Formats: sequence, C-alpha cells, structure tokens
Amino acid sequence: MRLFKYLKSKVIKRKEQLPEDYGIKVSLEELVQEQRKSIKLFKNDSLRLSTMGAGGYRSIFKGRGMEFDEVRIYQQGDDIRAIDWRVTARRGEAYTKLYQEEREKPVFILADLRPRMRFATKGAYKSVISAKIASLVAWSAYGRGDKVGGTVLSCKKGIDFSPKKDRKKVFAYLNALSLASCEEDEKTENNLAEALMRTKRVSKAGGMIFVISDFHDFNDEAKKQFSDISLKNEVFFINIIDPIEEDLPKGSYQVSNGDEIITLYADDKNFMNEYRNYFKKKRDDLQSYCDKKRIKLVFIKTNDDLAEALRKGIMKSGRK
Repeated sequence: MRLFKYLKSKVIKRKEQLPEDYGIKVSLEELVQEQRKSIKLFKNDSLRLSTMGAGGYRSIFKGRGMEFDEVRIYQQGDDIRAIDWRVTARRGEAYTKLYQEEREKPVFILADLRPRMRFATKGAYKSVISAKIASLVAWSAYGRGDKVGGTVLSCKKGIDFSPKKDRKKVFAYLNALSLASCEEDEKTENNLAEALMRTKRVSKAGGMIFVISDFHDFNDEAKKQFSDISLKNEVFFINIIDPIEEDLPKGSYQVSNGDEIITLYADDKNFMNEYRNYFKKKRDDLQSYCDKKRIKLVFIKTNDDLAEALRKGIMKSGRK
C-alpha cells in the first residue's frame, strides 16, 4: 500500500513537469488545446443570438459585417451612419437601413512571430503569445461558422492562407504558427508593412482582420497599407507587451539582441524619464492612429490569461 502511494505521487509529479522550451516555442498540440479556452470569447449570456442557424452565441467580434435586410423610418437613437440617403431624398423624410447578422464572414489573422518577438521576462515569449492569440481567434471564428485565413510573419518568407471554412485549413494555419516559433534566428528584412500589403491582397472586404504584434515597426509605410482596409473591414490590433516594458526595474543590467550586449542603467533618473516618455509616446501614437481609423486596439501582457484578457479587451474597445 505504501508503495502504491509512492508510485502515485511520482506519476502526478511527472505530469506537472513542463517541457524545457515551454514559453519559448509552441507546439501544434498546445495550439489545438486553445480550442477549449476559446469558449471564453462567447461566454456572456447577454450575447446570445436571436437568429436561427447562426450558432449558440453572438460573437463579441461584431461590427459592420452585416447583410442588408430592409429600410424603415429613422427613429431617435438610430446610428446616423445607417441612414439610406437615396430613399430619404426620394421620400422626403429620413429612412435608416436595417441589417441582419451574416451567417458567415471572413476572419483574417496576421500573427507576428519574427525574431524580435522572441522576448519576455514573464509568462511566455511574445512570439508564443502571438501564436496562441491567433489560435484563440481562429478557433472562435471557426466555431461560429466563419471562414478563417491568415498570415504568419516570421524569419522566412511569410505564409498566407486564404479564408476558408475548413477545419483542415485551421490546422494547417496552426501548424505554420508552430513551425515559425521553432525557426532558427535568421537575418531577415520581413517587415510589418509588407505583411499588411499581403493581408490586403488575401483578405476580403466585409470581414474582420486581426493584427497581432508588438508593433515595433509600425511606421508610416505600414500605416499607408491601412488607408482603406479599415473602411472595408472591422480591424483589431492586438498589441503584445511584456510587463518590463511598462515599468523598468531599478538597477543596472545587461541586455542582448544576440549580437551585441549593452548595459541599461535604470537607476539613472534622466534615463528613466526618457524611457517612460518614449514608451508613452509610442503607445499614445498607436492609440491615436487606431481612434482615427476606427480600429479596435487591445493591449495584452505576456503573463495575462489570454482568453480572458482578449475577451475583456475587445468588449471594452467596442464600447468606445
């Protein structure tokens, strides 16, 4: 009996052990397991669908992807953007368009897994977080009957998947994410602007586009690619942040990009003030751009509960 207890405790201990590369790389099995967690994105009972045949819950990813149903006389509280100006001009009084939720719409996911995303002080690498968020969104979209596609931005040439309502395609996309997280570091010139250009070509109007990155190279060229894409789609920027980026710990320590080593003197007041101003400006600039383009911006930390943080972040951004 004592031997049985000993063996049992040993088995439990072995189950709790994590792989040595946990949080550094992500396996296909881990991404498949995110399907169970994706239910958090639908769990609010107040979001239930009233339409038949469209699934059990209304997705929190709701926006302008609607099918035209009919027009009626404008009522106080209606969205002025829905006014049908042709009917209004013809009949002499304001009419508004009514829509019904689409049975399916294309969902496109751009996941950034480039070498600079291989960083974290808590939780998991940004690249791993990016892959897991992409998996959550993909499973959520597939679960409600939407077409799913995406781009994997990594060391090598990006891989694009056109939106399809096909479970095998979801697995193919997740497998590409897993392989990208295991790539050897290479000198690469792949940038966010080029990836967004490909996204614009592969994605379809009237859908939802998720861009998951730390946006370190979201420059003027990248912004140009969204000059019209945000007008034709509902766009979400998921900005991944490591906790240390918000608040550097005091002291001096060394950091490296794999080639060079520098020493940060975070106990220097001037340096700390400059860094805080830099981080705040970068964050404010991204928020300002998203507000201007009506893009929903969600901030997620590397040590967050991803499904819950994503759900809350998107619902909060939708109320703005």
